[in-house]
Amino acid sequence: VAILQEQWCERINPETGDIMIILHILFPFLLLNIFKAALEINMSARWSVKEDLLDRASYRFKWGRMYTAREIGTRMQADGPMALRMYASTVYARFKHFYRAPIAKFFNIVLFHVALLVLYSTIVINSLPATSLTPAEIALYVWMGVLILEESRQFYSLGPGEWIAQVWNRLDLFLYLVFLTATGLRIASLASGDEDDLVRAKLFYAVNIVQLFVRS
Repeated sequence: VAILQEQWCERINPETGDIMIILHILFPFLLLNIFKAALEINMSARWSVKEDLLDRASYRFKWGRMYTAREIGTRMQADGPMALRMYASTVYARFKHFYRAPIAKFFNIVLFHVALLVLYSTIVINSLPATSLTPAEIALYVWMGVLILEESRQFYSLGPGEWIAQVWNRLDLFLYLVFLTATGLRIASLASGDEDDLVRAKLFYAVNIVQLFVRS
């Protein structure tokens, strides 16, 4: 179990709770206090700077107290540009290792999917104007367009035969076809002003969001 947890968390402290991981995704500036001390030890071997400066740079954000920019700036001025490079490298490493960890990737996907469902639900629940697209619809088109591009990348990467052999990919294909049909009807309703096209578009929107909930 410990080995699996180590692989799941990678450089993130395994004692960090799920709620804290989600908070760090939503508020990235909190990232600077949850990594293992090994990262700071490696950084200290890489740069010839004083240990107290390393601590200040690596743990700039603490739950109890936040070091001010003046405090860190004073130490960096004293120790030269090497300290500045060390600080920038430490910050970059923390963000890189956080977002590469499997647990962070998992919660990122979950949060984005929940946000997509909330956005889509607001479109289906609320009435749509007959003469223009709503901001929520525009955001949905961009979001779904990105997902379709990602699915296309997988299609060309795996090849048609291997891609279509996977059940989830076939479900995704049907899902995106329904979405594109809804989009086409919605644009047709804007061009023609036909209320029936708008009703049909909302019907396909409703079917599509059910597919997304099932896909979850």
